[in-house]
Amino acid sequence: MTYLKIAGALLAVLLAFGGGYRYAAALYEKDAAELREAEAVARADMGRKQYAKMVEALDALAGLRGELADARADAERVRRAAEVRERRASASACGAERAAVSACEGLLRESVELLAEGRELLQESAGVHDAVTAARR
Repeated sequence: MTYLKIAGALLAVLLAFGGGYRYAAALYEKDAAELREAEAVARADMGRKQYAKMVEALDALAGLRGELADARADAERVRRAAEVRERRASASACGAERAAVSACEGLLRESVELLAEGRELLQESAGVHDAVTAARR
């Protein structure tokens, strides 16, 4: 019977060891599940924080795009104003050119009149020359 007692004690120890192992495994599985849940919550929280940062960055980007559009509109307005100033300067320069052209036209008319008067004088002088030459013969 001693073998039977030893075998029974050994069986009891094995059963206790097996039960303890199962109990420890259940505790470990419970801890692992809690850890996975905590990690998921932390990832979700981190995701919310990153999402908030991303939304903040996108809002800042939208603000910068608005400022860029305003700056482009201002630059276009300044460019148009510069073009208008150039046209006005060109128009006043054209006025000065028109005055110069008018003065040139006046001089041209006067020179035509002088040329016509010179032609008449030459014809008159030629007539006198012809008359004197004819009288000497």
